[in-house]
Amino acid sequence: MQAAHIIPAEQKAESINQALQVLNEAAESRGNEIRAMIEHDFLKFKNLLGDDKTKFTELMSGIEESTPISLTQTKEKLLETTRKIDQTIHKNPWLFLGIAVVISAMTGYLFASKTKRS
Repeated sequence: MQAAHIIPAEQKAESINQALQVLNEAAESRGNEIRAMIEHDFLKFKNLLGDDKTKFTELMSGIEESTPISLTQTKEKLLETTRKIDQTIHKNPWLFLGIAVVISAMTGYLFASKTKRS
């Protein structure tokens, strides 16, 4: 048998402290790199916007103004389409009933064929 190599507690503690110190230095260095990258990206973004904040403000206000209008228009078109479909269904209900039956039959056939295979 080989003799076990016993490391004194003081050496273990010193090794752990050295390892922790190396890790802390690496973390600090990495943190500085990340901070520098963020600062660089922020400066690029700031330069992209330019010093003229009015352009950005105008852009944002334009978006705020156009959004409610487009949402209102979309809602109106959706309601109009719904009314047209409703009128068509009331004029010829048997057509839509037949379409619903065909779709239901096809769906049932597809699900039934899958359960037979498994």
